[in-house]
Amino acid sequence: MDTTRHEGAVALVTGAASGIGRATAARFAQEGATVVATDVGADGLASLAAEHDRITTVVGDLISAEFVADLVARADSVGPISILANVAGIMDHFVPVTEVDDELWSRVFDVNVTAPMRLCRAVIPLMSGRGGGSIVNVASVAGLGGGGAGAAYTASKHASIGLTRHIAFTYGPQGIRCNVVCPGPVQTNIGTT
Repeated sequence: MDTTRHEGAVALVTGAASGIGRATAARFAQEGATVVATDVGADGLASLAAEHDRITTVVGDLISAEFVADLVARADSVGPISILANVAGIMDHFVPVTEVDDELWSRVFDVNVTAPMRLCRAVIPLMSGRGGGSIVNVASVAGLGGGGAGAAYTASKHASIGLTRHIAFTYGPQGIRCNVVCPGPVQTNIGTT
């Protein structure tokens, strides 16, 4: 592993208390980045910070627009944000469209689509003013088809892919790379959220 690959970079990572987000935050730290890690899971963040001295944690709920604004300001005060990893996500327990209620639909979209959009909206002007940066959104193989999960989760991951494509097209000329990762089944605690 190249322990200097991200030396000098500041990475903001969501969903960092467990699963893919935790592994992402740890890897950035191991590769030399200063990491600002966030999640609603205080215990998971505390143990992550105890394992890596390059990680600062911020506990909060990304569905709050006020929290997102504060989070970006706090992360940027650590140093110029050059990497955003939107990893946080929740499942819908495979509920089909005829059974999904408005509350579940809204919550899944708030976490999986609206929060990443707000974070991108906040960091893109910072990145473009500094010559560029990198955004990685985590979607799912469910975003590539119709049968990977329930209606809300599947639709939200399609939306995440569309958001990523829009950002890449629109802000690529300003030096901002935006990519999406579509993992298949990964053993995490996402099914319990």
